Amino acid sequence: MTTIIAADLGNSRAKFGYFSANAADEFPEPESVLACGLDDEVALGEWQQTLHLEEHTRCLVARTVVETGDKLSKLLPYLPASEELSRHNVPIALNVDCPDKVGIDRILAAFGAIAWHRAHAKTQGADSRADNLCALVVDAGSAMTVDWVDSSGTFCGGAILPGLEMAAFTLAKISPRLPRMDVQSLTDAHYPGKNTEQALAAGMLHGAVGAVLHLHRLAAQWSAQVDVPIILTGGDAETIFATLSQYMDASRLVLLPNLVLTGIALAAQKQR
Repeated sequence: MTTIIAADLGNSRAKFGYFSANAADEFPEPESVLACGLDDEVALGEWQQTLHLEEHTRCLVARTVVETGDKLSKLLPYLPASEELSRHNVPIALNVDCPDKVGIDRILAAFGAIAWHRAHAKTQGADSRADNLCALVVDAGSAMTVDWVDSSGTFCGGAILPGLEMAAFTLAKISPRLPRMDVQSLTDAHYPGKNTEQALAAGMLHGAVGAVLHLHRLAAQWSAQVDVPIILTGGDAETIFATLSQYMDASRLVLLPNLVLTGIALAAQKQR
């Protein structure tokens, strides 16, 4: 594949991935990743200097919100000529009411999940369920999305709820007596919490994990599918994964922190 820089611009953060020409075609993973603020030009410039950029390196950008346009313009001098992705660049069927209103990050994560399914099936040999592409795709960012991909590889919508960072910010803002929680400290959240901080940590983390478990059960019921994998990505994916693995079979949990970046690289392949 051609050397690619994939840019995933979210609500408050940006994530960049470098894919060399030697990256796997079926499920490419970035050789180098930078996560930074949307306006952190210094970090992006320093990261770019560590890369081996070829003359024909492509830069593909996925923006969650239009308002990031001004900040993107500040970052462009540090990137090769960029191409912005829309849903029309991603070859995945959408079974939703308003396809044009679905966030590009959700579509790319689902597209990447399908590619993971197919690559994983090949490693399992002839007995693998290569034709069943069902997955619950959880993107744990500022907002947490829990999306359903059916057996044919169609994106069927899902649920959107506050992510850990959004929950921490909102709780502290609406009630001055509640402390602003550090999301990184939630890994040791226990229930019942014996003080305010512990109670907040338990509510935020186990609330998010409980939502994923409940939606997983709902999807399994109405789809009549069993052993559906939960694929987790996003900035808080590892935190969610660690607690989720205590309540369900770890073989059905897949941690892919850079799934949206992989989706961008796969979409670039399809444009060749």
